[in-house]
Amino acid sequence: MRGPSLQKSAALSALLHLSFLVLSVVLIKHTGMMVMPSPYTVSLVNPEDARRSGPHVSRAEETQTKAEKAAEPVKDSKTMIDTDKNLAEKRVEDRLAELASKKKIERIVKLRSVISVKSGGVKSAARPAGKEGGAGTPKGSLFDSYYAKITEEIRQDWVYPDMGKKDLEAIVAVTIRRDGTVTIHGIEKSSGDLLFDRSALKAVTKASPVSPPPYEMEIGIRFHP
Repeated sequence: MRGPSLQKSAALSALLHLSFLVLSVVLIKHTGMMVMPSPYTVSLVNPEDARRSGPHVSRAEETQTKAEKAAEPVKDSKTMIDTDKNLAEKRVEDRLAELASKKKIERIVKLRSVISVKSGGVKSAARPAGKEGGAGTPKGSLFDSYYAKITEEIRQDWVYPDMGKKDLEAIVAVTIRRDGTVTIHGIEKSSGDLLFDRSALKAVTKASPVSPPPYEMEIGIRFHP
């Protein structure tokens, strides 16, 4: 058996080299078309170092932030304090106004005269409320004369509902205008008997206008059996 000839060996070697060259070219072209991803970089850091090397904030910015945070609740607290102060001042003013009005009313009532209209006749003597024969209305004065006159005028128009009770008393608060017109403000003191109170109001209404007074005045008219 003869071995391969030199020509055949050379041809086979050339064919192998050529195949290897072609394969290499193909692989190089294919590799050039692929896009390699960017490599990842991972840094391992000690947690203690990471806390110390956190986001850097300048001292000025940190101070400003703290000041802003501290100012917000202070502002809200100041607004609440101002509101409470205004409410307290308004309550005090309202209370003072109420007391002043009450004192004024009490002063008027204290100085105001009360005339008495009796079912069986006229009790002409007038008196300041709560007092008999006060110094403000001396007996025999011009006011006594006027009070007696209008008392009789009102009594004449009073239809007394005789119910056998002797302890009834009603006081009607009125204003007598300069022309004698009587304005009723209401029952200042009720007798406790609706029919008796109504009769007193009706008597004042029917008697108006009464004789003109020296000046406009507020008085109380006391009705009793």
